[in-house]
Amino acid sequence: MSRLIRYLYLNTYGFLLLAAGLLIISLPFWLISPFTLILQCAASFIPFYLSFTLLSSWNHKKREYALLMAKNKKEFKPETFQIYMEAPCGRKLTHVVLKDLGKSEEYKNLLIYKPSFIQSVKRCFEKPTFKVTYIDKELISKINNGKSAAQKSL
Repeated sequence: MSRLIRYLYLNTYGFLLLAAGLLIISLPFWLISPFTLILQCAASFIPFYLSFTLLSSWNHKKREYALLMAKNKKEFKPETFQIYMEAPCGRKLTHVVLKDLGKSEEYKNLLIYKPSFIQSVKRCFEKPTFKVTYIDKELISKINNGKSAAQKSL
């Protein structure tokens, strides 16, 4: 697969969002009222922003491609594709990697990692959770001092 075709394929959703933004801005709603032009510009901002976000992630996609190729070059490991199967852009990346590895038929087996539409919608409305770890510097210094005292006694 040539670099240009790979770039176009992996950024399909970015280009579709860009086209949607252009379509929204080109509709002749300004003929109705100047206020609708403001609403139209505001509505087109969302697809333009999402398009910019997806198209600017090209370097990240290249790194992920290289990582998946390196992990699966010698032996195919389906679990390495699990996180990529959760998003449409990741599934496109999975297609490209499998095609370049010569294992395109394995994509059917990876569909078990693809969430259903209902799961995807639920995930959009879930509140994100974060794990925060607090490090007590005094406790760490006590532990390190205890280790050094134990090492000295040996």
